[in-house]
Amino acid sequence: MKLIKAVRYDRYSYLALAIIVLSFISLINYFLYFSEDAITETNESFKYPFAFFTLIGLFLGYFWLKSFFTNPAIFSIYDEGFESNTNGVSSGFIRWDEVERFEVLNIKYGRGYSDAIAVYFKRPDLYDSKQPLLIRILREIASWTGVFKKKDVSNNFDEGMPYLIPYDALGREKEQIVKLILDLLEANKQIRNN
Repeated sequence: MKLIKAVRYDRYSYLALAIIVLSFISLINYFLYFSEDAITETNESFKYPFAFFTLIGLFLGYFWLKSFFTNPAIFSIYDEGFESNTNGVSSGFIRWDEVERFEVLNIKYGRGYSDAIAVYFKRPDLYDSKQPLLIRILREIASWTGVFKKKDVSNNFDEGMPYLIPYDALGREKEQIVKLILDLLEANKQIRNN
């Protein structure tokens, strides 16, 4: 399996996030525990919630520092398929022959609309069966509730919930990446038909 293209975030954004969260935690902990007028000396109820948030902040700081050094790919295209980590959870390796089609859609995300690449599978049940239980449940809830809706269309996704890749997550080369994906999918279809 040959890697054709890998999309990565700017590694310095990970460093900036790590510095911000670790600085914030240090500052808060200084005023809570170590300053002359430490808040926890007068009010013990602050101690445990901030200890919890400190642990979360340390975890995030560790994760972002690790990401700064390793700079993992968020979207990888191979000759036999692709893998996406754009949503924070890996899609797993998706083979070209599992994909029915790709479509760039304007989808409702939260309060506004944003472009996304919708990946429609030949057998959505097969893709869903490979996902962790929590992801399957979240995808099912999203398709029931219409959290993700096509713009200017009254109905939801008729063919089931596609796998959505945020268009903007692909960076400055998003048009070229979409063209590469479509070309590889078409080439794979021609190989299978011959």
